[in-house]
Amino acid sequence: GDDLIYTWTGPFGTVTGAKPVVSLPLGAHTITLVVNDGALDSEPDEVDVEIVDTTPPQITTPSDITKEATALLTPVNIGSATAMDLVDGDVAVMSNAPAAFPLSATTVTWTATDASGNIGSATQTVTVVDTTPPEITLNALVTELWPANHEMHLVVSGISAADLCDPSPTLSIEVT
Repeated sequence: GDDLIYTWTGPFGTVTGAKPVVSLPLGAHTITLVVNDGALDSEPDEVDVEIVDTTPPQITTPSDITKEATALLTPVNIGSATAMDLVDGDVAVMSNAPAAFPLSATTVTWTATDASGNIGSATQTVTVVDTTPPEITLNALVTELWPANHEMHLVVSGISAADLCDPSPTLSIEVT
């Protein structure tokens, strides 16, 4: 029927109470408990506690990007991601982004690894579009056929097309 005093000793120092709340760093720790009934101390008892980090870092990625094509492969500034870990704080982030992006959507995966080996990942989508029409070059030899004399005349010496994203654009000619 005596009131009991619980005394806990560990890397946190000494605390009292039946259910104390303490902070422990990562790693293995031995904690000792002695109980006193107001007159006598109990024999010390020990418990081994191991604190491990199993939570991966959380990554914040830049927003998804849509960019107009400037070549077959288009360089895109995709920004940078950040990662925060509950134990390690800021963690370095890496991506698998190419130096330049092809036409279409490309998924960039960002990853971060904390000191305990937990890996976090997040994705960003980079979309390259081609809305610029090809340029057509027409080498006209004459700009006007006049007066009408019902004779054949060479009016064009060549036609070509160039496109930023297509090295061989399809070209068709219609004469009326």
